[in-house]
Amino acid sequence: MKLPKTYNPQEVEDKIYKLWQRSGFFNPDKLSPRHKKPYCIVIPPPNITGELHMGHALNTVVQDILIRWRRMQGFKTLWVPGTDHAGIATQNAVEKALKKEGKTRFDLGRERFIEKVWEWKTKYGNIILDQLKKMGASCDWSRTRFTMDKNYTLAVQAAFLQYFKKKLKKDAPFRTCFILVWLFSLILVPAKGISAFGIFLAAVGIGTLFVLITIFAIIMISGSENEE
Repeated sequence: MKLPKTYNPQEVEDKIYKLWQRSGFFNPDKLSPRHKKPYCIVIPPPNITGELHMGHALNTVVQDILIRWRRMQGFKTLWVPGTDHAGIATQNAVEKALKKEGKTRFDLGRERFIEKVWEWKTKYGNIILDQLKKMGASCDWSRTRFTMDKNYTLAVQAAFLQYFKKKLKKDAPFRTCFILVWLFSLILVPAKGISAFGIFLAAVGIGTLFVLITIFAIIMISGSENEE
């Protein structure tokens, strides 16, 4: 047998991944009975604003290592894949695409613009899932979710209703919403007359503030639950 001089992933990796998929082991319901204790990871759903980048690749590899390690240890593992609608960011991406055609969302009207957004989701959502598969992610693809799926949105509504019934409606996550909206707006608005270093400092400040807000929110929620 003569080995090729260079490694060609197309000749090897696709075949191996298809073999993995046919085995059914990505689905916890098809694992052997010895896999009893559950272990689940829900993938942080990538935004459908475009294709995956190196950060996503790193995140995916770490999760895949954990899920495969637990699967080999005998856990009933589930890695749930999905994509995020990223509302404002996706709208911004679709509007940029329309601008290249010399159009705006107002030219299309509400219904046609929504159709365009769903077309964008179909295109880039599938690209993202295909990229995850190319990286060898051992997700249970039968459980793939999108954040605007009907069942998903119903689950979000049920969670908010639960918070409301627990009288957490005035706690940190809701109080900080206006801050997060302001931060997101700052990111989206083009910076004019600001140096690259100035933008860097602003990004660091925003990141630090976001972390502090998140920690504060967790503390507030934990405190409210302990009071009950």
